[in-house]
Amino acid sequence: MYNSITKEEDLIKGIKNNQINPYQVYNFDIDYQTYFSIDHYLKNPNDNIENFDQPLNILFFDIEIYTKNSKVFPDPINVAFPIISNTIYSTFEKTFHSYYMLYENISLFRINDIPTIEKEFKKYLLDNKYIKKDDNIKIHIVQSEFELLKQCWNKIHEIDPAVLSGFNADYFDLPYIYNRLEKLTNDTHKILSKFNSVKKRKYAGNRELISIADYPLLDIQSLYKPRSEGGMNYGESLASYSLDWIANHELKLKKLEYKSEGKSLDDFYLDDPENYLLYNIIDVALCNKLNEKLSHIEFHNTIRRIMKTSFSNSLKGSSILFDNYVYYELRKNKKNVRYGIISEKKLEINENIIKKLPKPKIQLVKKPSITSISKSTFLKQTSTFPGAYVKNPPVKKLFNINDGVIVDLDATSLYPSMILQHNISFDTFYGYIIDPITYRFIDLILNNKTPTILYSQIGTYCKEFVNKSNFQNKSNATEEIYYIITHLMTIIINYINTYKNTNFLTPKNQKDYFVLKKYFLPLIKLINEIITESKEYNSFVYGYLINNEFISDYIYIVENVNDPTIMIRKILSNEIDNYLKKHKLILTLSGTLFDKHEKKTSLFYNFLLNMKDRRTKYKKLRDSFKENSSDYKYNDRRQNSIKIIMNTTYGLFGQSNYRYSDSFLAKTITIQGRLTLKISQIVGETILNTEEE
Repeated sequence: MYNSITKEEDLIKGIKNNQINPYQVYNFDIDYQTYFSIDHYLKNPNDNIENFDQPLNILFFDIEIYTKNSKVFPDPINVAFPIISNTIYSTFEKTFHSYYMLYENISLFRINDIPTIEKEFKKYLLDNKYIKKDDNIKIHIVQSEFELLKQCWNKIHEIDPAVLSGFNADYFDLPYIYNRLEKLTNDTHKILSKFNSVKKRKYAGNRELISIADYPLLDIQSLYKPRSEGGMNYGESLASYSLDWIANHELKLKKLEYKSEGKSLDDFYLDDPENYLLYNIIDVALCNKLNEKLSHIEFHNTIRRIMKTSFSNSLKGSSILFDNYVYYELRKNKKNVRYGIISEKKLEINENIIKKLPKPKIQLVKKPSITSISKSTFLKQTSTFPGAYVKNPPVKKLFNINDGVIVDLDATSLYPSMILQHNISFDTFYGYIIDPITYRFIDLILNNKTPTILYSQIGTYCKEFVNKSNFQNKSNATEEIYYIITHLMTIIINYINTYKNTNFLTPKNQKDYFVLKKYFLPLIKLINEIITESKEYNSFVYGYLINNEFISDYIYIVENVNDPTIMIRKILSNEIDNYLKKHKLILTLSGTLFDKHEKKTSLFYNFLLNMKDRRTKYKKLRDSFKENSSDYKYNDRRQNSIKIIMNTTYGLFGQSNYRYSDSFLAKTITIQGRLTLKISQIVGETILNTEEE
């Protein structure tokens, strides 16, 4: 840490004047939301699922729009039509506030007898089980759209909910409200946020998301839908994910019907404004009823508390979720995050660089189209690893009892078990043995011998590798991998020519470190991937552990892979036993090396054991209460949230955008899982064959 920094201005000034290097400042790339949320948990250790449930003040909202029978569906970005109704409901206040604007249909609404309408609405909603007895309804008639939105958001600020929610409110209602206010006033941010802090982000598919600093938004539809539909996967797979469909499936309730007479929603508003408002209220009531039954928002709040993150960050995926948890553990132990962990993995290759790269004499692809490679593409192509093992059936047919014994081979928590067994985590990841099949390339590069034929050979390997892999666009992938490899080779060769006396395999300065970490190691990994003889396992380790033989006289070992002291050590193959004993290391079939448990238990080892014990505890507690009681639901939420977190842990290691991910870790888990299943298969078949004999 750069200890002389006492003020933010001094830090910024020092960086601008090149007096301070970002690598001297810990936590430099930790965002403010993460920093302050961790600060909260450290100062408030009781905010956890062990001590108490945490009732949430959730505010559900829904808007209705009048399109003047234009037969054009409202666009939340262009917002051509006015908002005429906005209903909100708070789980603490238990009152439906409806803000309603009438046009020429005002004569059809009993505007002078609103209390009667409120009573009639409540009776209908109670009789049809949309609400409970302690729920109330309050109708507010307004004169303009601006007044409607302003009054509504004043009430929201007065209620001050912990969470906003709705149905498709993240992609429709909230962006529509924001963009309509932009047309109506210059005070949009002040109206939506007490802190005057609102952000608009654009996403693919011409979509916008609005973030209000005061309130996280947890959408009922997004929480329910499966991941394949862009959701959080907390619900069931259904034919449709409309509010009507989900409510009917889960609650046996539906939206208010208006289409039976052939009316449009605009016709319904013009002809029957009272029931139109009831339609709006019912939509909000259904959101509340769905969450009462499913508790998806509370469930997600449980995950937030386990992983020590903010609501907003917890919605951004498992990468952010675990990044926060690791940062919490580091801060708790008075440690910090080194700057640059993410940036070291990324590299951009622009058009000018690609034009200068050596081209193979063979035809790489029929129609070259890659002119540049983005950082995300570079990260994707250098972070691949083999997936799960699925054994194909011996023949394609339906089996029955006449075919003999049918065995369904599976393992309970296979991948978490591999993590526990091999102590797998970034903080115990000591290093790995480079596969000997790449040594010829290493020697050529280090000795600055790159004959023209080498580039053609690399091109051939790229084509063969991509053709047998599952790339969506094989032509693009072939070019991308070839250009990444040749670009990395060019950088390394130029570095060797410039600094002739340096040996970046054992870095002595920051330049050596970057050449080794950012360029050389990704190069070796890619070369190893594309070579046709390459297997999913490490060829040296396979020979050493399985066949008890050495396939090479020496090996290269990458040591201290996540430390500034990273280096590549060359040792004789027959020294491997002593090397493993000396450093107290676990050797896996993928060639990775992890600290033994007695030397250090990994963060994820302790995390998974803790999660497993807590899940068992919560399941027992759950079963001690009556089903559907509040205590039963609370403990079921706790055990289920832990189950999801545990199952997410493996995938985390393979996520290229996760700060501490590493394809070697993910590869180790899948390969050791494959090995376990294959050994189980052999044992099972041996036993069955022995019994038959």
